[in-house]
This record gives sequence, C-alpha cells and structure tokens, in this order.
Amino acid sequence: MRTRGLDRRMPSLRCLLLAALLALPLAPAGFAASAPVAPPAGHELPAGPIAPSLPTAGGSPRHPSLGGGSGELLVEPLDAALAPASGVEMNVTAFVPPALPPDASFQLSLVVVLGAKEAVFGIFENTGSAPLPFLAVFSNRTDQYLSLAYWRNLSLAVGTGYGFELLRTTGTSWMLEVNGVPFGGSTTNATVDFGVSTMSWDRGVSFSETVSFASTSYVPPSVQVPVAFATLEAGGWYLPRPAVANESGSPGGPWGIEGRLQHPTLAPGEVVSGPRVAPVASGTALWTGGPVPVRVGVNLAPTNPLAFGTVSVTATVADENGTPLPSVPLTVSDSNGSAFFPAEVTTDQNGSALTAFDAPNVSAPGPDPVRASVALLGYVGVGVGSIASDPPVELSLVGQSVPGRLSPGASAGFSFLLVDPSGHPASGVAVLFSLSGPGAVTPNAGATGGTGEVGVSVSSYGPRGELVVTATVKAPGYWGHGVARVNVAPSPPTLADRLAPYLWVFVVLAVAGVIAVVYFVRTRPKGAMPVLRLPLPRRRTPLRPPAQP
Repeated sequence: MRTRGLDRRMPSLRCLLLAALLALPLAPAGFAASAPVAPPAGHELPAGPIAPSLPTAGGSPRHPSLGGGSGELLVEPLDAALAPASGVEMNVTAFVPPALPPDASFQLSLVVVLGAKEAVFGIFENTGSAPLPFLAVFSNRTDQYLSLAYWRNLSLAVGTGYGFELLRTTGTSWMLEVNGVPFGGSTTNATVDFGVSTMSWDRGVSFSETVSFASTSYVPPSVQVPVAFATLEAGGWYLPRPAVANESGSPGGPWGIEGRLQHPTLAPGEVVSGPRVAPVASGTALWTGGPVPVRVGVNLAPTNPLAFGTVSVTATVADENGTPLPSVPLTVSDSNGSAFFPAEVTTDQNGSALTAFDAPNVSAPGPDPVRASVALLGYVGVGVGSIASDPPVELSLVGQSVPGRLSPGASAGFSFLLVDPSGHPASGVAVLFSLSGPGAVTPNAGATGGTGEVGVSVSSYGPRGELVVTATVKAPGYWGHGVARVNVAPSPPTLADRLAPYLWVFVVLAVAGVIAVVYFVRTRPKGAMPVLRLPLPRRRTPLRPPAQP
C-alpha cells in the first residue's frame, strides 16, 4: 500500500495501531492521546477521551501491550487504470453504533498512499466515543504517526450516506471534504501537504474495515458501504473494475464480505460485510465490470403550476430490466436553480424517492425542466421531467363595511373581498393581517370563503388616531394586498352632552325654588290667606232718551 519498493506483507508497515505508535496501552474512557511529534497546524489531537484505541494505519495486528485481538477486512483494487489520479472518494453509510465490548474499537476507512505519506480517513468508534469522522496521516517511510483529527461536532445520521473526498487543491496540498464540507468545518483543518500532486501508484488506495479488542472477541455488525472507493481521473470519477478481499488477524468469529459478484443487486463497487454475511477466503474477487446504466424516471405534479406553487417530485430508479433499485441516492435540480426540499434523496424499497420545490417566479408562461441524476458512483442514469410554470395571479383586496370611526376601547368587525383580474371572487386563499396604530387585529390570518370574503375584527386602544389594517395574500401562485383605515375618535356630543356642564345650575335653582315654596307655606298664619275675589262685570244698561213732556 506504500511505494513499490516496500514489502506489503510487512505488518509493521501496513497494520499498525496508533496506540502502538504512541507506545500507549489501551486506556479507559477519559484517556487523552498525545502525539510523539508536533502535528501540523489544524490536525491537533482532539480534546477529551478517544479510547481505548485510535484509528489504525490500514490494519490492526495485536500489539503485546493490548492483550487482546484485532482483525481487518481489506478491499484492494487490481485495476492499473486507477493512477494517475488527483482525488479519491469513499461513500459510507452511517451505521448503527454497535454495542462494543470493553476496550474495543471499530473503524471504516479509506487508505491512500500519496508519495511519502499515507492518508487514512473514515468513521471511527470505540467504547469511549460515538461514531465520528477522522483523518490521520502517517509517514510512509518510517510508519510514524504525523497527525490525527476528529470531527467531534458532526453528528452522523444512521442510514445516511457520507461522501469522503480527498482532492488536490493547489500545488501539493490536498483537502478532505465530507459531503462537500471541508473536514472539521474549515479548510485549515482539512488541508494537508502530501508533497505530491497526483496519486501515482495503482495499488495505492484500498478500503479497510478494522476491529480491535482487549479481552472480549468482537465481530463488527453488518455494514453496507454504498461505494467502496473511486478515483478522480481526467475524465471524471473512475470506479475500479476488479477488486479482491483480504482478511487478516483474528476477529473472533465469522466475518463475511460480499460484492456485486456475490449479490448482483448490489451497486458496482458496493460491499456488504458483517457476521451475517458468508465468509470469503482472502483473494476472493468482489466485483468486476465498470459503471452500470440505470433507468431514472421523474414524475411531477402538478405539471402546470402557478409561480410559487408547490410541485411534488417523484424520482424512480430501476435497472435495465425494470427492477426497482433501493438505497440509491439521487440529486434533483431544475433549470431555474430552485431550492428542493430536500435536494438529495434516496430511493426506498420500491425504488422511488420523494422531494418537492416551489415553482419559479416567472413573468410569462414557460417550461422548467427538472433533472434527477444518480449520485451513487457505479450507477449511471439521468431522468428529466418538465413543468409549464405560469406567472402568479394578482388578487385585489377591497375592505367591506369598514367603520369610518371607532370609539376608544371599542371593537368592530368588517371583511376583505378578494377578486381576480376578471372580477371573480377568489375562494380558499390565505390572507395575513397586520395592524399599525394603537390597537389590535384578530385573527392574524384567515382564508377566503366561497364568496371571496374573509372576516377580521379591529380593536382600538388609544384615545385618538388612525388604525391601518393591511391584508396580504399568502398563497402559492397569488399575490396582492389591501388596506383599510379606521379613525379612532370619540362620538360627536349630543345636546345632553353639551348641557351636561350646566346641569348643576339647574339643580341648584330647582332646589332653591322648592325650599322657598316650602318656607312660604309653613310660615303663613292660619286664616290669613286673603280671599281671592274677582271683579264682577258691571252691568250696563242702554241709555234711554228722556221722556217727552
């Protein structure tokens, strides 16, 4: 696994525990390793316990100080076309953390020889730590450990695939990425100078699955690795064609591994291992042949959405005979760069996967191709569907029965009417309400009924002012807003309101009059009340002329 002149059978060169390199025995949880040499910047040992053993350089023979055992499954390519290469990749499905016995560890890793150094990276777990990504660098000449880093705050989701890519960046510097993110969250932590610009040895890359234990023998659980590894060539990623399995050490029980030759349903390059897989002898071929074409279908609904409307995407993957393929990752995108939820999906047992996106905002009707491509190295397939997206529809909002005035502390209800450009009521449309001014509006949101109306209530808090109620359409494919203004002021004064300040005057006068009458009645002497006599009309008699003599 190192330079051509080195003997690959020497366990001190290829199968060496870091614990042995550090001259440290297995330690209980809480052990904090320290490097014999100063690691390069960005690759310091992590704080906290990593115990009882550390990631291994390609293998794990038992060290006398460990007092236990170890074993390794190694998948080595036999394809001379692997080199030269400017990058390597390993896809790993995060496994269920196994219940390790005391002082045991389990490791999935890719081992890459780059000039005078060796990179080992993947997923590591022991009794003191949950599964986490790691990156270790060894000297390819002295077998000395040079640096080690763990990505502690990256939580691995069981069943999710993780792509580890070691790519040359500039000069002789190489950077490790996990699912497109620099290892450790920064380019400094992820970058190593290996002194070479290409991987030049066709046997300089291999997939390793390693266990070690101090006292109780241990067999790793069934582990599925979607693609063991691939190299980055001038024309793109290249999957090795022939590969063989080698087993070393004493894992303490049956430890099987199989590939596409044993199970044709497995993806090219995919390996499955564990105690429930039939054991194979060292040197057994695991796969042959290159990438396999698959059928990818894309079904969209609806096919003619309004802008911002949700579009459901169903992607299917099957082999050339139409048999559904499960556990195949897909990347979905469209011509407008829309956001998909999620953008990376994995097929289920029926070979299908679901995602969705919002139809793009367009000013005129037009097509939007949607593309689903297989993201699993070894499978080649692309499917395309299309929608015809229409521009969003503007709705007019008109306030109905808006009170012209609202008394302080009072409430009033009214409604908004939504109509489309043709004047037809828009039913079932969500509307958001907001208020400016001293008051409140309820509810905060609603939906129009069959008549296109949605009700709202406004309450005033302040003595005077203006309340502005804004209604905004919040529905995919539609837009628009309306405003209703309500004046807060006391009611106009009535005649009673105007006379109210003088009411006390009338009350005082009335009381005074009553008192005067009562006083007059009580102080009058008895019988002194004069008799009221009215003048009688005088009787008039007509004048008579004097009598004649």
